[in-house]
Order: sequence, then C-alpha cells, then structure tokens
Amino acid sequence: MSSTEAVREAQGQNKDLSRQVQELTTLRAQLQAERDGLTAELAETRDALKDATARLDAANAALTQLRADMEHRLRDKDDEIDNIR
Repeated sequence: MSSTEAVREAQGQNKDLSRQVQELTTLRAQLQAERDGLTAELAETRDALKDATARLDAANAALTQLRADMEHRLRDKDDEIDNIR
C-alpha cells in the first residue's frame, strides 16, 4: 500500500469517526433532554402523590370523626330508649 493510499484510508476513517462522534453527540443531547423531561414529570407526579395523600389523610380523619360522632349519637339514642322503657 502506498503512502497516498494510506493517507486516503486514514482520511476516510477519520471522516467516519467524525460522523459517528456527531451522531453520538446528537443522541446524547436527545437523551439528556428526555432525562430532563422525565425528571420534571417525576417531580410533578411526586407532588400529585403528595397532594393525593394529604387529601386521603384528610378524608380518613373526617370519616373517623364522623364515625365517632355517629357512635356518640347512637349511644345517646340508646340511652333515650332505655329511659323511655
């Protein structure tokens, strides 16, 4: 192989490598953008979960209080019935 052919082959390989580097750089930028988007979505999902958990806790507390109130009223009514007898 002559030195001219070796230079041409090296230039061709260099061109291929440069193209691959550019493709990988583009792919890396796309993956980083996707990662950033997923990170933002995850943060939003965590916030939504936190809000839903807070609403669930409030609903459970309200139900517990309602149950206690209803049990108290039931005992009062039972006492009234016992007093009538």
